[in-house]
Amino acid sequence: MTNEERKAWLEDLQVGDEVSYQIGSFSGGRTVIDTIKKITPTRRMDVGHMRFDSNGYEMGKSNSWTPRCVLNPVTDEIRNEVERAKLVNELADVNFKTLSLNQLRAIQLILSTQELRDETIQQIEQHVNFS
Repeated sequence: MTNEERKAWLEDLQVGDEVSYQIGSFSGGRTVIDTIKKITPTRRMDVGHMRFDSNGYEMGKSNSWTPRCVLNPVTDEIRNEVERAKLVNELADVNFKTLSLNQLRAIQLILSTQELRDETIQQIEQHVNFS
């Protein structure tokens, strides 16, 4: 996104619009998707528990060891990244010892398949609610 495109995007943002930002350190962090809750007349935006200036940069950050959050558009790639991180966290908490044999077989089949074919994914979707 060019500087002009970013400026236009920031100017067009409204209360209720979704934005993304990354929380964490310089070496990594996690991406968050949140909704703009308030926009002041000077275009300062309240998103989550933070306030961003009219350029989309987090305000009030005094610690130089952690970077300021920066607002970005929500793309399909970002949605997928957030969903993937959520699934990784959820699956990390699974106690595999409590699963049935059929559940373990299904997981093993998925993990051993190099490329899931569309038919396989459709069969899984018939048995699982992904919403």
